[in-house]
Amino acid sequence: MISRNYITILRSYLNSKYTSADDFSIDPVQEYEEVIIKITYRYDSSIYMHVVVDKTGTPYSASFAPGNLLSIEEVTLQTNKLISYVSQWTSNIDAELKSNPIVQKIEQQDKIIDEIFDLFKGYDKDETFNPEEVEDVKGRLDALEARMESYIKENYARESEQQNIINELKRDIEKLKIQSNNFTKKNWIISYITKFYTLIEKHPKLSALAASLIYGGLPEEVKQLIPDAATQLLLPSSVSKEDESSDDDSEK
Repeated sequence: MISRNYITILRSYLNSKYTSADDFSIDPVQEYEEVIIKITYRYDSSIYMHVVVDKTGTPYSASFAPGNLLSIEEVTLQTNKLISYVSQWTSNIDAELKSNPIVQKIEQQDKIIDEIFDLFKGYDKDETFNPEEVEDVKGRLDALEARMESYIKENYARESEQQNIINELKRDIEKLKIQSNNFTKKNWIISYITKFYTLIEKHPKLSALAASLIYGGLPEEVKQLIPDAATQLLLPSSVSKEDESSDDDSEK
């Protein structure tokens, strides 16, 4: 069977402009003396690459869709050429997705993220979190992660989908914890907003948590630093910043 290390190496080459390694499943299947490594795009099973590995551990052929010229192509692999085919394949996927509404949505998200940075241009303070604030932020992030994970498990039926979203969440939370140690408050807030804005855009059900958890769970002094226009990217359109604050007061 294929080693975990080889799978990890393969996965690292699946990142491209419009895809990330998490968008693909990799399943090695034993067939007689050969192993077929099946790499499948999770959102469209017609996008795939199958690599045949012989009993000596040498990849010797591959079929992939989309191909360079044809919708599906088969190639005989020369020594150490698999990675170059994987890179070409992900480029083909990018080209296919370019006109796809999903990609258009990603490009729109990128534009909004640029606008988020612009909203903070007038913020001239360059302070960082003190040690007590760092611990407070990390504690809040832990609580946010736990409650969001519970919500995801309750509201997404498929276990594979649950796990993908939870993995995204955990990566973002871990990055935010690390960033709280060395980012300025301004840059940490920008990172926080962009991460959760992107997460909600990809998984709209999470918008139900925006006011109560994602925005509501921030320290009050941090909320005060967020421009109203940036706040609205985290809050549902029907919830204003004042409404959320009133809800917090009524719960105390």
